[in-house]
This record gives sequence, C-alpha cells and structure tokens, in this order.
Amino acid sequence: LERAIPVHQFILTKSVSRTLTEYVVLTATAAALKQMEKRGFPVEPGESVRYVLMDARARDSERKVRVAEFLEGNETPDAWEYIKLLCRSGQTLLAPFGYTEDKLFAMCEDLSDLSITNMPERAIAIQEDYKSAGESRSKARGGVGYKKPWRIIDETATEETAAEF
Repeated sequence: LERAIPVHQFILTKSVSRTLTEYVVLTATAAALKQMEKRGFPVEPGESVRYVLMDARARDSERKVRVAEFLEGNETPDAWEYIKLLCRSGQTLLAPFGYTEDKLFAMCEDLSDLSITNMPERAIAIQEDYKSAGESRSKARGGVGYKKPWRIIDETATEETAAEF
C-alpha cells in the first residue's frame, strides 16, 4: 500500500456484543476494547468501537489494533489482513462464478509485487461516450449489456508496461 492511502481510510467499525471479560480469544475487537478500557473508556455491549488493524497475528492488544481515537497518523496498517477482508467480501459477490476467498487471495498474492508508484499514469481510462443498448429510465452507464466498455487499456501504453498488469 506504500502509504498511498491515509491510515484513517482503514478504520473498521464493529458493534460490541459482549463485555471485555467475556472474550476468550484476543480478537481485533477484544484488543480494541482492551485499549479503550486501559485508557479509561470502557465500551458496553451494544456500543461500537472503531479501530485499524495493525498486526493481525500479534498477541498484544497495543500491537494488534489501534483504536481510531488514538491514531497518530503515522501507523502502517496490516495490508494483507485488509486484502483478506476484501477477498471474503469478494467471495460473497463472486461465488456464483466459482471464486472462493482462497482463490481471490491467491490472485492478490500473484499481484503483490506490483507497486502503485510503478503504474503508468494512463494505463486505464474511462470510456466517455458509453450508451445503453436498450431503453432505460436510469441515467447509469456501463456494465453488462452496454455497447462500449466502461474502461479500456490505453493503447499508448508500451508492451512492457502492459505486461506489468
């Protein structure tokens, strides 16, 4: 992620279903509750806690997550844990097409050597004049059943650059 995305964009909000003492395993939510209580802000069931995943495998609550209210702005989120969350959500949408969480995660691992800073500036461009194939009351454009794609690969990109994708 190379700090291309501000840390506050990684904040997760979880609704608390039990007290801190009822947690047996140090989950991310339990770690956040522990941080809140340690600083004098106990969170009760039914309330929400907001945090950023810092090191999902850590056994220490201070290293595992950072409560949103205590963010300093220089933290580095656990990028792969967020990718796992995206893959889990992606499975929900793409399961009918044979994509599992594991398959999506493997695809992300294959792309792990890509860098945002190495992407060509105009590798993908939005097609401006897409029109629906049929009548529609909606002003939405693009997607399935439309004559032109919603995105195209820039023809000016070199073969070497295109191979990076």
